Amino acid sequence: MRYAIATLLLLWTVASEAQTPSAPPTEDARFDVTSVKPLPEGMVPGGSPRYTPTRFSVAMTASQLIQWAYQVRENQIVGGPEWLKKVGYDINATLSRPMQIGDLPSMFRHLLEDRFHLKAHRERRTLPAYALVIARKDGKLGPGLLRADRPCTTEQMLNARSGFGTEPRCASLTDWSEIVEFIRSLAERPVVDRTGLTGQFKVDWFVDPGRDPDDSTNRQRFDELMSRPITLSVESLGLKLEARSEPLDVVVVDSVEVATTD
Repeated sequence: MRYAIATLLLLWTVASEAQTPSAPPTEDARFDVTSVKPLPEGMVPGGSPRYTPTRFSVAMTASQLIQWAYQVRENQIVGGPEWLKKVGYDINATLSRPMQIGDLPSMFRHLLEDRFHLKAHRERRTLPAYALVIARKDGKLGPGLLRADRPCTTEQMLNARSGFGTEPRCASLTDWSEIVEFIRSLAERPVVDRTGLTGQFKVDWFVDPGRDPDDSTNRQRFDELMSRPITLSVESLGLKLEARSEPLDVVVVDSVEVATTD
């Protein structure tokens, strides 16, 4: 499904907002207690995760769990049965300390190993992909991608987006890495960033988080973006997606079992 990876972006936001600077991420981070149950018939996996600093729940397929655990896209998962992409699970977990940015991949890897008995390994393979590049030879960006003249801190951007910030301008700024992840979430191939861009930008076809999401202009802009191929959407940014073969990390599923549920 074209928008399956959008869940990963939501999870990254969760981890970012829950970060506590005094407690750095750990590679061996685990959920303390997990509950895994098949979704009731008719329920579709995905949507917003539900969380507090010490509780986390989300509805996902095993394939989506693997994608987040190993930081890859669906077409970078090799092997495994078809049910990985089709069967959804309701996952509820508790933590002994507040979630840290970077903890979730490790937590999901251990969850997959413990409950799905997943065994997998990484390989490097050449796959069909898109290279994200600057369209103009002089490096000039399009009118839809404006570099921030005054960057904001991550805290300022999060506060402004939630409506509590004292710098409203920060709500419309986005880190370049977030822009690339958004483009990746809509592309049908893996996207490799070859632009060399960094920093913060205002993107004209992002829905303005500072406005009411039901605002007609907001809705029209978002609906227009969703209705056309992402290869066309990036043109207003002065960028383009070139079809290439790129060396990419893949996750090879050696063995996996239907989850042991509660």
